[in-house]
This record gives sequence, structure tokens and C-alpha cells, in this order.
Amino acid sequence: MANIDDKFAPDIRSGELRAAPVRYETLADSTGTISIGAGVVYLTRTTAGAYVLSDPAAGMDGAEIKFVNPGGAAHTVTYSGGFGEVGAGGDVATFAANVNSGFRCTAKGQVWYLDALKSVSLS
Repeated sequence: MANIDDKFAPDIRSGELRAAPVRYETLADSTGTISIGAGVVYLTRTTAGAYVLSDPAAGMDGAEIKFVNPGGAAHTVTYSGGFGEVGAGGDVATFAANVNSGFRCTAKGQVWYLDALKSVSLS
């Protein structure tokens, strides 16, 4: 019988690499601090929520965090200092009230940088 981890190990016969599972967090509350450092955050409320994103930890350069809005509400995610250190003009990501709106950030030097937006505005 194979271990559960075997399905993520490289296949030595074909050389195929298999992706490890991605960490995720589901936020159903109306407010909260994002507690995972990297992975996927599902904002599942069907009414607007306000969330806070903390700085990435030292040594996390290249880590990604993705926000997905399956509930279709107009959420906000605030990152003090602004995404990419742009300041107050770019510290709040506001989701359009669309199902599957979202954004992705990459960590560099203990700062989150936006690299993809879908139905999300920055102010």
C-alpha cells in the first residue's frame, strides 16, 4: 500500500513532477487578519468583509498568496504600507461583487507585491 505522500513524489519512471498540496485558509467571518504566510485564501462570505494582510516573514522571498472570492461579495483586503510599498494610495484591494474575483501577491524583502488582479481595484 502506498503512502499518501507518494502521490506527490516525482515519478521515477516518467520523470513527471507532481505538485505538493497548497496551504489554504477559508475566511467566513466579516473581519479578520490573514494568518497564513503563503497559499490560497478563500473569502467565502456572501456579504462584504474587511480583512488585514500582514507582512510576509523574513526569508519568504518568492512565496505567493492568492485571494479567491467564491462568495461574490465586495470584500476589502488592507495591507498597511501599500502593496509594493506604494503607500496609502495602494493599501486597500477592493473586490468587485463578482464570483471568482481575486488577486495574487508575491513576497520580496518582507513586502507583498501584486502581480495579478481579476475584478479587484487598488486604492
